[in-house]
Amino acid sequence: MITAKHHWLADALIYRYLIGLCRKRFHSVKVKGLDHLDLLDPMTPVIAIANHTNWWDGFMAYFLSKKMKDHQIHLMMEHKQMQHYSIFRHIGAFSVELDSKIKSAKSLHYAVRVLQKPSSLMWIFPQGSMVSPHAPLKFKPGLDFLIKKTPQVQLMTIAFRYEFLREDRPQALVLIDQPQLITPSSTASPEDQLHQCCEKLFQDLKAHTLDDYQSLLAPQLSINKKWEKFLFTIRGESSIFKQNN
Repeated sequence: MITAKHHWLADALIYRYLIGLCRKRFHSVKVKGLDHLDLLDPMTPVIAIANHTNWWDGFMAYFLSKKMKDHQIHLMMEHKQMQHYSIFRHIGAFSVELDSKIKSAKSLHYAVRVLQKPSSLMWIFPQGSMVSPHAPLKFKPGLDFLIKKTPQVQLMTIAFRYEFLREDRPQALVLIDQPQLITPSSTASPEDQLHQCCEKLFQDLKAHTLDDYQSLLAPQLSINKKWEKFLFTIRGESSIFKQNN
């Protein structure tokens, strides 16, 4: 397996690259529940679980981790992808081979050791691979193993969606549920919690109730809005220009 090996310079460069990439590819990145991150205990490790429907999920996880400054990110990444993008080990990624029980067990034991550190933040996509956002959630067994092997951990449940709404580029939407303290004897179902989180995000989207979602990046102007802003400006009416369609 390929282990994580954090490096401050790679982290700074990748973060700067990610900001620029998101500005080019998305109209905005909006999050609801960002205040829940303030509830995290800096002296207790965190497992963050999310649905996995898109190539962008790992980048969004890294982006959100910058808001959890008291914890050091680690993220499980498929081994073949890690071989191609080994630079990601320097921001906390480590490999897992899901096709081999022996090799995947090695990665899980590595994750258990990481979670012994109070400041650790472990990102897991428990579905194990990218699936349609409309498909039922079905977890691989690795998450249960980590919870059973960790005396106490804070569980963060996070839902991602990427949607074209009224703009020429998609919006990245994130919903963060309130963290829960989990022990090996806990009876709560992380699978049910993630399902509920994804359903909440879907219902917000369906009802067009996104006013509570905070923009992590300033929304980018669509093509028609750039032209409209130009017209407002030359008429001296830039103060009443509305940025969103």
